Amino acid sequence: MDVTREMIDAIPNKIRKSILQTVESDDRVMYTYRYVHYDHFKEYPILNECRGIIFNRETDELISRPFHKFYNIGEPLAVELDPASEIYYAPKIDGFLIQAYLYQDQLYFSSRKQINPPMVGPILERHLTEDIKNRLMTLLQLYNPATILLELVDPDHPILFQGQTPGLHLLAIRTLQGDYLLPGKDFVVESIPSLNWQLLVKDFTTFRQEAARANHEGYVLFQNNHFLKLKSHLANQLSSFLRDPAAAFIQDVIEQRIDDLLAQLESRQDLVRKITNAYNAWNTIIETAYDYGSNLSILERKEAWQSIQSKAFESDFPALYQHVAMLGYQQYPDWIDQLNVWMTRKSKVIARWLEQYYLIGQDIEF
Repeated sequence: MDVTREMIDAIPNKIRKSILQTVESDDRVMYTYRYVHYDHFKEYPILNECRGIIFNRETDELISRPFHKFYNIGEPLAVELDPASEIYYAPKIDGFLIQAYLYQDQLYFSSRKQINPPMVGPILERHLTEDIKNRLMTLLQLYNPATILLELVDPDHPILFQGQTPGLHLLAIRTLQGDYLLPGKDFVVESIPSLNWQLLVKDFTTFRQEAARANHEGYVLFQNNHFLKLKSHLANQLSSFLRDPAAAFIQDVIEQRIDDLLAQLESRQDLVRKITNAYNAWNTIIETAYDYGSNLSILERKEAWQSIQSKAFESDFPALYQHVAMLGYQQYPDWIDQLNVWMTRKSKVIARWLEQYYLIGQDIEF
């Protein structure tokens, strides 16, 4: 299917500006998602192509066409597998998606959110050798006009999983007409680590069960120029936590299930350390604050509050210290329940504390 800038701009202006953002650099313009709901994709299918698609800003020439949006198996907009057609599969690599393309005879690299990605760019440079550049140039000249889709894995910047082979991994080539060419299925590349797309020969139900138990992110399926994601249970658990780390932390502290959370995150020891440090700090603040407030019970409320305020600023979480110390001062028998209510109400404050002191939930700008 051909894609034109006119097709994207045909989305009503008010809706388009609320769900898409444009990123510009010299004479290139990228369309990428701001916030898109399922209903938008149903009403405007062209949105599936807006995951970093790049045009010439003046001529509207299509420059780079990355992956279209595809879904987890079972999601409402996921394609249905055809039992009569071949299915290919490959393990899902967990990293940063990079698109490589030729423009005015120059090799360029973009992410799905930035034409010149500020964070991923420097990471990419560490893994991008002259030999890889030359081989990418050769591929692009062979299949031009096309976009090479790569996954960048860096051990210092894991997304979900650690321990993957670092570097650039070739996932697919997409022509500007929208067709996909897959390594292992349609071509073989030496000297660039590539996915090996294989024909699925085993029973699909059995394969799906095995995928659910995998200790990596899962698999991607390919059939009739469409993709489906088949995520493992472990990947879904990690995704759920990383979607809102503060909410997960608060809920598990309230329900005293922090050990269950740590068990879910076992494959990410960096997160386990951060959560453990945050939880230990949390408990230390509560214990010291409650004891401090309890020892002020002979004072008038105003005097106790002034003392607690002063003491709280020695803590890295003054708001929590103040609240718990006042609960200690007032000696409420149900103070734990009151603390839990406060935690739920102050989730944004807790999220800022987790991010500032324990680097949990930091956003990554691709």
